[in-house]
Amino acid sequence: MKNYDPWNIPILEGNVGIEDLLRHLVGWGILAPSTHNTQPWKFRIIPSKGVIDLCLDGRFVLPESDKRGRQSVVSIGCALQNIISAAESYHLPHRFDFLPGMPLYPAPIVSFRLEDVRESYLLHGDRELLNAMKARSMNRNEYDSTKPIPSAVIDSITETIQDMSLELQIITDIPTILAISDFQYMADSTVVMRTRFRNELSKFFLANDSPEGRGMPGATFGLDDATPYKKLRTWKCGLTNIHLVF
Repeated sequence: MKNYDPWNIPILEGNVGIEDLLRHLVGWGILAPSTHNTQPWKFRIIPSKGVIDLCLDGRFVLPESDKRGRQSVVSIGCALQNIISAAESYHLPHRFDFLPGMPLYPAPIVSFRLEDVRESYLLHGDRELLNAMKARSMNRNEYDSTKPIPSAVIDSITETIQDMSLELQIITDIPTILAISDFQYMADSTVVMRTRFRNELSKFFLANDSPEGRGMPGATFGLDDATPYKKLRTWKCGLTNIHLVF
């Protein structure tokens, strides 16, 4: 399926030319999460300089759900982080530079650059991190409060946060979690009640066997192969019970 084809990206070993290497790094970039899976990015590679320009595609800055383009810019940042993680996995020295403002394609919003530019590279990848990026998935299913966060995950997050000089607060008591979820539900319901928002979002809500490369297959909402079609029709009709898909 086209929507999942990019996840078949191989881990490279051996000699790779500069252009193929840059294209390969872009392949990891497009695996990044993005708002409604709109993938609001365009990539431009310059092999002679070892550069990947990440550009914001204005066609996918959604006017109803992303009025100021904030989520789209965050999506670009996620793609950049994937490219950086892939470069680090292949032990490739690199740097990146942000441009001021929020320019649209063809002007880049950020440029990634290899520090050591040559015609070919002998690659040996750190498979653990690369495989972790391939294993990432989006899950919009109903929250299960009976499943606690594994202590190993909490320890790993805590260690990462400390390295970034940030403070981490983990909420574990069920009453507080349920209260927060009620606020979130109210916020989601308020937004979904807006017809223009529903109509915009419906364009990116897909059946599980859809060939589209952009959008959110029903499986990510916990819907089976039969249900997405019914839910999609309901969504487009603008009925108020559309929140049932969340």
